[in-house]
Amino acid sequence: MIVPSLLILGSLGLILLGSALFTNGIEWIGKRFNLSAGATGSVLSGVGTALPETLIPFMAILLGDKPAEKEIGIGAILGAPFMLTTLTLPIAGAGVYFLSKSGKRPDTFDLHLHEIGVDLKTFLGCFSLAALAALLENRIFHMVTGIGLILVYFYYLKVVFARPSAEHSDLDPLFIQKRNRHPGMLAIGTQTLTGLALIVGGADYFISGIVQTSAFFRISPLILSLVITPVATELPEKFNSLIWISKRKDHLAISNVTGALVFQSTFPVAIGLMGTVWHFDRFGMLNALLTLITALYLLTVIRIKGQWRSIHLIAGIISYAAFYFFLIFHP
Repeated sequence: MIVPSLLILGSLGLILLGSALFTNGIEWIGKRFNLSAGATGSVLSGVGTALPETLIPFMAILLGDKPAEKEIGIGAILGAPFMLTTLTLPIAGAGVYFLSKSGKRPDTFDLHLHEIGVDLKTFLGCFSLAALAALLENRIFHMVTGIGLILVYFYYLKVVFARPSAEHSDLDPLFIQKRNRHPGMLAIGTQTLTGLALIVGGADYFISGIVQTSAFFRISPLILSLVITPVATELPEKFNSLIWISKRKDHLAISNVTGALVFQSTFPVAIGLMGTVWHFDRFGMLNALLTLITALYLLTVIRIKGQWRSIHLIAGIISYAAFYFFLIFHP
């Protein structure tokens, strides 16, 4: 049990270090290409930090030859959006709450609500289709849906990159060139890719740790993957969002999460649809339903209140607690 534990702990360290390097680098890329905050957060950061939870199902489903590996892949696909809506966003809300209580910022989020709304509506549509597909054991429908989801994401990219550019002020120096306030693209690209490599390497080690742990405790790989895998793979988003919240870059912090939600409801789901039988047990279906309910609640708050306060995001923890209560006390 020592080796799996070391693999899991070591992978967490790699993911955290990689996310710190990546976050800093991705802001500089946004500045150099004069991208909007939404494009920087939703696409560049959202896709980059989503690589661990994307590569886990890719490697487990398409490259794995064991049933346990395919279960881990499905668990990662379902668990990632669940963790983002019910844990990562509540953590961001808690960060705003405590900073507001200390008088360092207001309790409301400074967001482009239309852009966040587009992200949430796109996610709800795609992930609802994924849940529906799990109820229909039809390979043709699964294949067509998978291709359709990929096309939706490319259209989403077109919409996001059409948004007006924005100022990128108050950037921290590039980590590998702290004395240079105008780093070149080679240095920016090197640091960003190094961060991605650490995140990807951490994800690879994490899969090995999960497989060995599930075998040691004789726990279903799907359940273990639903419980543990997303916590680790979502660390980049959690870490990045808290960094940006502390700097009052709210739109970067939240669009990083909502952009990751859109990506995860398209490409990873397409991998699952085309590479597995794509059928959920009651735990998987409950996980998907709670994710959709929480995302719909957040979108409804935008429509009714016209803003997000810290408590609105913190409330998502109710769905997180409900899932684990059912997991522990189910008949």
